[in-house]
Amino acid sequence: MDDLAAVGRALAAAERAVAMTGAGVSTASGISDFRSEDGLWNRFDPGDFHVRRFDRDPAAFWETWLDLQAVAFEGAEIGPNPAHAALADLEAAGVVDAVLTQNVDGLHRAAGSESVVALHGTHDRVECRRCGRRSDAGSAV
Repeated sequence: MDDLAAVGRALAAAERAVAMTGAGVSTASGISDFRSEDGLWNRFDPGDFHVRRFDRDPAAFWETWLDLQAVAFEGAEIGPNPAHAALADLEAAGVVDAVLTQNVDGLHRAAGSESVVALHGTHDRVECRRCGRRSDAGSAV
């Protein structure tokens, strides 16, 4: 409890604060992580998701990507959990200025966080590597 109280005091005294999150926040929503004992990298080769593979064989890249997505989200509730909600509440209260996340699932925004920096992008937006055009993933051609 002393550690938690110390964090609370540090946040209250801070001029600026950000929360940094990764897969551990979303595993409580049923989304698989990458590096744990049961993680996705134990079932898939990380090299299969490199841009060089995409350039060499886009069809195989996308096939493997869809397989990974099916496994990663299998049985997931795909909704924000109490950790996402707590961070949104801290932002709304002015305690946290932004959330920086490695997660691509969009659950921080779904929970109500407004200042989210998605370090690896999100599943809902795509960008053309040739022309730079951006669009919703569902409407991309």
